Amino acid sequence: MNSDIPKWPEDLPLPVSVEKLGRLISLTPSDLKTEDEINNLVHNLYWYPDDFYFIFTKVNEGFGEFLFSRFEQSGMVYTKNERCFYIHSFSDMKNDFIQLPPDTVEFDWHKEAILGQEYSRFTIKLASWKIKELDMVYTAEATVKVMDEATPIIEAKPGLFGININLCAILSKVKRWWNSK
Repeated sequence: MNSDIPKWPEDLPLPVSVEKLGRLISLTPSDLKTEDEINNLVHNLYWYPDDFYFIFTKVNEGFGEFLFSRFEQSGMVYTKNERCFYIHSFSDMKNDFIQLPPDTVEFDWHKEAILGQEYSRFTIKLASWKIKELDMVYTAEATVKVMDEATPIIEAKPGLFGININLCAILSKVKRWWNSK
């Protein structure tokens, strides 16, 4: 293995800037048909804020009643709407779209792609109120877990025979174990 530090090729101009992007996640309304799929999207939007999430819809069709209502309830918002996206004709990947504004069509495969259905791309984010709500939920869960772990079940302090059994701690741990199943 070569331990040299990689260097920029001398025959290429230096880049003006280099930016590390998160993952680009492309979805369609058919990917978000159930409550679990929507909840997983909310989870991913919260835990992976550097990733970019897009929903592609057919032009003039929108999200659909179910998805639109769940967006508002789940705390998701779209921050940007772009047009002129088409299914990439040479890709085997699911939800692979390419943006081809009319003045950029140069190649034969571009012309072939724009003969298909046009899509709109919506950039999806969590609303600030939802981020704050999830922050509170996860902070509360972590606090309860730490407090529960710190609560001893058997304590050596003055009492009957010098040892007390904390029934509340036992009940709490049994409830948590039962709910986790």
